[in-house]
Amino acid sequence: MTPVEDGMSPSNLRGHLALAHWKTYYGNIKFRTFAREEHFANLIQANCSGVPRVLELACGPGHLLRSLLAKNIKVVGVDINREMLSVKTDKSHQSLIGLVEGDARYLPFRVHSFDVVVCVGLLEHFDRNELEHCLTHEVRRVLKPNGILLAHVPVRTFATSVVRVWRKLIARDLSPYSIDDDNDPTHRIWWRPTQYAELLGSCGFNILLTDYYPYRSSREPRFITRITEMASEVCASIEETTSLVTHRNMIKRFRSNFAFGAYYLGKSQ
Repeated sequence: MTPVEDGMSPSNLRGHLALAHWKTYYGNIKFRTFAREEHFANLIQANCSGVPRVLELACGPGHLLRSLLAKNIKVVGVDINREMLSVKTDKSHQSLIGLVEGDARYLPFRVHSFDVVVCVGLLEHFDRNELEHCLTHEVRRVLKPNGILLAHVPVRTFATSVVRVWRKLIARDLSPYSIDDDNDPTHRIWWRPTQYAELLGSCGFNILLTDYYPYRSSREPRFITRITEMASEVCASIEETTSLVTHRNMIKRFRSNFAFGAYYLGKSQ
C-alpha cells in the first residue's frame, strides 16, 4: 500500500487508502464494466423526462460519466481523491461536465440541485451511521422532489460465498486485506441485497426497481463464471416463454443467488 501522509484528516485518509487499493488490486484488471455503465446510463435516461441533471458520487476514473456524456446528459462528478478526477472526455462534452473534489457525506451543493444522484461502488465504503447520514441528509437534500437515486453495491450471495471459499481453500488467497469476507479493505459493509433495500426504504426512498448485475473479473474461478452465465441464460429463456408473476419471482431468485452486485432505483419521498 502507498504510505500515507502524517496529519491527514480521516476523510482524506480514507480517500487515499481507497485510491491506493484501487491501483494495487484493480489497476491492471480488465473488468467487464463498460456494458454495465451503458446499462445504467440507459436506465437513467428511461426514467427521467427531458434532460436530467445528474450527480455521480465517487465517480472515480469516469466510466459512467462518459456513458452519460455520450447521451448529452449534463453531469457533475464528485470524488474524495483529486487524483481520481483526471477524467478524460471528448472536447464536445466539456461544457456538460463538472468535476468536484469532495466528500459524499458533506456535499457542496444547494438544496434540490439534481434530478438524479448515482452511487456506483460507494455505499459499501461507509459504516451504517455514515451511510444513513449520507442518504438521508445529503443525497435527499441535493435531489429535487421525486428525484431518482441509482445505487449499485457488491452483495453477499451464493456466488460470492463460493468465490470466497475458492479463494481461501483452493487459490490460497490469504491476503491480510481480506476483511469481513470481502477482499477490499476499504469496504465497511458486506450485506445481502434485502438489507440494502430495507435501509434505502428507511432513509426515505421508494424502491422502484431492484435488479442484479454480474460483476466478474479475472480473479474469479472459471466454474463460478460459467454458473453465472448459465443462470443468466435460464433467466433469459424464462422471460421469453412467459410473463407470469411466479416466473418473474423465479427469475429474481436466480439473479439474486448468482449475482455479485445489486442495483436499486429509488425515488425520493
